[in-house]
Amino acid sequence: MHLMKNEDDTRGFCLDPLWQGLGLMSESCVAANNFRFGAPGMTLLHVPKAAANTASCRISQRQGMRMVAMGERGYACGRLPSRIWEITAEEWRVWRGPQPKQASPA
Repeated sequence: MHLMKNEDDTRGFCLDPLWQGLGLMSESCVAANNFRFGAPGMTLLHVPKAAANTASCRISQRQGMRMVAMGERGYACGRLPSRIWEITAEEWRVWRGPQPKQASPA
């Protein structure tokens, strides 16, 4: 998983096929999004995905993101049709719901 400050390519991940389908990336994306939107001034998340990677696209869709652009991008395996997914900090907060308050240090 990587998380970048760059507005055009903010978050990405790759997982060995042996570990896919267990919910690990969904859980990791929640943690990465919480971290991103907890940082000052971070109000938007753009996530490019290979269009053929339907499992990855489903993660974005299930987590409240919307597809905002289509094109072609370079990936480790070459240039592929791509989709750009997006969510704002406010949309993310609505999707994830209220968070428990942390205890104050004594």
